[in-house]
Amino acid sequence: MVELHLLVRRLRPLLSLVLLMLALWLLVQALVLRSGWYYRWVEPGSTVGAVHGALRMAGKQHTPGRFNVLVLGDSRVNEGVSFPLANRAAGTQINLVRASVAGAAPRIWYYLLRKIDPHCERFDAVALTASFDATGDMLAGNLADRKLDIAYLGPLVGLRDLHEMPASFTDPDLQQRARRSILLPLLGLREDIRQLFTDFDKRRDVLQWHREHGIASALNYPGRDERLPELEFSSGSTSPPPLHEVPEPARPYVAAYLRRLLGAPSNEPTWVEENHAHTEHWLGRIAKRCEPGNPRLLLLQLPRGPYHAALAAPFELSDAARRLVRDHGFELVHPDGLPTLETPEFYFDGLHLNAAGRQRYSESLGAALGKALSADIANLPNAESD
Repeated sequence: MVELHLLVRRLRPLLSLVLLMLALWLLVQALVLRSGWYYRWVEPGSTVGAVHGALRMAGKQHTPGRFNVLVLGDSRVNEGVSFPLANRAAGTQINLVRASVAGAAPRIWYYLLRKIDPHCERFDAVALTASFDATGDMLAGNLADRKLDIAYLGPLVGLRDLHEMPASFTDPDLQQRARRSILLPLLGLREDIRQLFTDFDKRRDVLQWHREHGIASALNYPGRDERLPELEFSSGSTSPPPLHEVPEPARPYVAAYLRRLLGAPSNEPTWVEENHAHTEHWLGRIAKRCEPGNPRLLLLQLPRGPYHAALAAPFELSDAARRLVRDHGFELVHPDGLPTLETPEFYFDGLHLNAAGRQRYSESLGAALGKALSADIANLPNAESD
């Protein structure tokens, strides 16, 4: 007993030093990250920078006195929707607010919405933009164990999420990585911090440009001019035709998309049912979070892909989306003319609309939203004067 007491006395200075270092580490994280200070300096082109940019854009675009619709989605929104065009087609009273992040999936939408509008009382409607077709997204992979999600969550989660967010992964290794990202967020930013201090002047200039021009540049982006070629498909074949006419950067997307669409034999699971359940879970969470503020909840259907018109059955709402409509108050907005967009002339790869597709879809989407929200617009205080 005496020896144990002596050992404790000898180790006390070391233990005190360890506790002090831990306290300082937690304090640094609280001051630098939990406060949100560092995210104003993060590389805009990084995943974390994209999230911070979406948060900033959502705050800047909100316009009091108009019917503000927060639009969440992924790169298909960034590439496929011109918000100025869609707003003009929707009518002067509607203001579509872009909060889409390239690579974002339903789990990220939930945490992004929580950060933008914690009580769901700032926006009149929240719109989730994806494919709600029964066949699912062609290139989605396994959404529940999507490793990329962890990279987006730094600005969006905190210690209160230490149990719930990691538990949303099924892979134990990803659960551990998610916990570490919450407990030690600075570790995930080591490379960004190194780059910041290696070339501080360059980062400062890039950020200055983004603060002055980033939002206008994103909103005025015209889209890409490239288009996919027409392809000849052999009757009954499950193998994609030669893709030598498809531009090299787009070939992997198009090849994977066509294999899925044609039902090519594969050892990889399609995850369609699992992904529908994952999407239903997180969109259901969004609906529950939005109950106090009671905004309109919308599902905005995207065109499904460049060769759907030739090879796929007509659009059919998935069972998960039907339950979201029936049980959670979501409304499907299916713009007119979507089948005409599901052709290669309107895509630059297997996932994204090109400039021509962007224009058509934006106008069609805006018109559909104007029609769906017409009753709400008529009740705005200044509707008659406008």
